[in-house]
Amino acid sequence: MQTGPAPGQTLERWLLWTGVIEIANTGIFSLLWWVLNRAIPGSNDVLSLAGLMTCNLVLLVGGVYWLLKRGGFFVRTPAPLRLRLLRAAYVLTGLALLVFPALVIARLVAGVPVEWGDAALGAAFWLFAAGEFVHYFVFKINMRRYERRISARQK
Repeated sequence: MQTGPAPGQTLERWLLWTGVIEIANTGIFSLLWWVLNRAIPGSNDVLSLAGLMTCNLVLLVGGVYWLLKRGGFFVRTPAPLRLRLLRAAYVLTGLALLVFPALVIARLVAGVPVEWGDAALGAAFWLFAAGEFVHYFVFKINMRRYERRISARQK
C-alpha cells in the first residue's frame, strides 16, 4: 500500500492522482456491477445495489477529500470547522456501512428470499467499502496531536 508520493513524485501530483483515481473507481465499480449482473444469475437485486452504493459513497468521499487537501482547503480552514467536516464524513460513511447488513437482516427476518448472487456481490462491494473506510479513517485521515487537543477542548 502506497502511503504517500513515490520517489520523485510531488505531494501535489500524488494527491491529484489519488483523488482522481478514487472518484474514477466509482465508475469502474458501477461498470463492474453492471457486467456482473449480466454474468451472475440472480445478482441484480437490492443487496448488490446497496453494496455498490456504499462502496461508491466511500470512494467519492475519499476522492473529494484528497482533491480538497491538494487545493489547500484544510490548511485555510480553521481547525474546528475542519474537524466538524471530517467528523461528518466519518458519520456519513459509517452510517452508509450499516445499510447492507441491515438489509440482509431485514430480508432474513421478513422471510424474503435472498439470492446467493445478489448477496455475494453486495457483500464483496460492502467489504471493499469497509476496508476503505478503515483505511481512510484509521490510517490516512488521522488527527494531528494539536487537532486532538482542540477537539477534546471543544468536545
